[in-house]
Amino acid sequence: MTYEISASNLNLFQECPRCFWMQFNEKKRRPSGAFPTLPAGMDGVLKAFYGNPKRLAETGLKVQGFPKPELLKDWQNNWKCLRLTNKKGHTLKGTVDNLVMENGKVVVLDYKTRGFPLKDDTVERYRLQMSVYTYILEQLGYKTSKHTYLLFYYPRGLSKYDQVSFHVVAIKLDVEAAYARSVFEQAIGCLEGTKPPNCCEWCAYG
Repeated sequence: MTYEISASNLNLFQECPRCFWMQFNEKKRRPSGAFPTLPAGMDGVLKAFYGNPKRLAETGLKVQGFPKPELLKDWQNNWKCLRLTNKKGHTLKGTVDNLVMENGKVVVLDYKTRGFPLKDDTVERYRLQMSVYTYILEQLGYKTSKHTYLLFYYPRGLSKYDQVSFHVVAIKLDVEAAYARSVFEQAIGCLEGTKPPNCCEWCAYG
């Protein structure tokens, strides 16, 4: 049996190996509430707006556009996306928001929409996700940077009845491809093993 694992799946693995194991091997997912559509809509707007790399200069980022726009378009698609398959046939995948160039290297750029200003731990929770994207690109033969960028949007106020203004914060986040590889390998080892013991409030009912 082979598996397709995303960056968000790896976050679940780190949070609770048992829930992760049950999701893939028993098709039992944690219960979830309604998914908010506004962030998804904002994501589409931001991708379209920053499809012109020159607009990134307004955020303070001095970067250039990715030289293969059609390939980037595929990697922004949830069904095509970035993919890396290991010798056992297991796949690590991820859907990027944007890729830019800096000093001849590929840098991952991700958009984040929030309702409130950043907290002390906000950026850290995205380190694995961004490391996964960088790791896949590296294994596909691209020269990658050791950092990525997160572009945070959160509401500033309402200027007119139909115009919401946003604070825009660009954050540089260091990443490690080796970290992503290690977590991926640990996750595969978990799936290939026996069901882990209970480790969260959800998996106790599985």
